[in-house]
Amino acid sequence: MKKTLIFVALTLTGMLTNAQEVIELKAANVSFDPTTTHVVQHGNSFTVNIKETFTGEFEKDPVEFMKTNFDMAEILETLGVGENYSYYNVMFKTKKGELNANYSNKGKLLSFISKFENIAVPSSLQHQLYRDYKGWAMVENSHVKRESNGSVIREFYRVTMQKGNKKKNLKIKTSDIENSALVALN
Repeated sequence: MKKTLIFVALTLTGMLTNAQEVIELKAANVSFDPTTTHVVQHGNSFTVNIKETFTGEFEKDPVEFMKTNFDMAEILETLGVGENYSYYNVMFKTKKGELNANYSNKGKLLSFISKFENIAVPSSLQHQLYRDYKGWAMVENSHVKRESNGSVIREFYRVTMQKGNKKKNLKIKTSDIENSALVALN
């Protein structure tokens, strides 16, 4: 019995060592580009997925992100649909908000409106709220900006402050942030 077990062990070892043949593989090029743009057409609408290079890049400055990562003229030229309509509406969405932009049929940015909720407010606004509302906590905020032909038409923050059971809703124009003119809505 002992001889049989030794024979089986040696046979299995021999079979395993013969099965360990080295296979040389050819070189493979692997790359990852997180900012690749992908366009999908659905009838007369198009979906363009643009990835951020870091989390929160879009919310930080949505207009700059749009201008840097999205070229409407190039998309219209690639798809061959430029003259079909007088203007194109493009919506950029994220979990915190959206940016709606209107482009001419030549790909020029005409106007946009953006609305984001619960984002980091500018530090000057944070300091002003802390100074004017000691003991209060900011529980909600939203930032709205509307621009047409390169001119800001309207830009403001809506902030909800809470202290115990009391709540105050504030509407703060960006022009008023440095001027200490916070307006309570209730």
